[in-house]
Amino acid sequence: MFIVGSQVIHPIHGLGIVQSLEEQEIMGQKGVFACIYFAEAKLSINVRAEGEGSMIRPLISSSEMQKVLEYLKVPSDSVPAKSSDRYNVNIKKLKSNDIYKLAEVVRDLTILSLERKLSPKEQNMLKQTRKAMAIEFACLTNQTADYYENEIDEICRDNYKGE
Repeated sequence: MFIVGSQVIHPIHGLGIVQSLEEQEIMGQKGVFACIYFAEAKLSINVRAEGEGSMIRPLISSSEMQKVLEYLKVPSDSVPAKSSDRYNVNIKKLKSNDIYKLAEVVRDLTILSLERKLSPKEQNMLKQTRKAMAIEFACLTNQTADYYENEIDEICRDNYKGE
């Protein structure tokens, strides 16, 4: 469970801070909702803080971060050829709020960008997702988000060269 002041990750908005927690009833269902503030976007949103459908998660551990960086080196399965299909698959991955699915989106779009021009929506998705991962990694270490954006990009590009 989260507490006020906790750093959390939202799959779309990235790093946020829990400002408040309260029990609410929405459409006949009770649940705990968190007001999350995202400093980067100067945005506050309310999200379900518990159970299935929660759009926030705690930051990963430092050891998990190393596993994610290694996972970026794993060759991609199949990526849909059609950009609208890829986009829909990637949105599902982002909404899963699984750090490894997030890594797949970054890896696959980075490699695809080396082969052809990405659609504007995919370019934006890659940029935002890579930045969100980098900010989370920077919170776990003494490095900057820029350092990790470059590191993530380099790992993905090296993966492409090795194929």
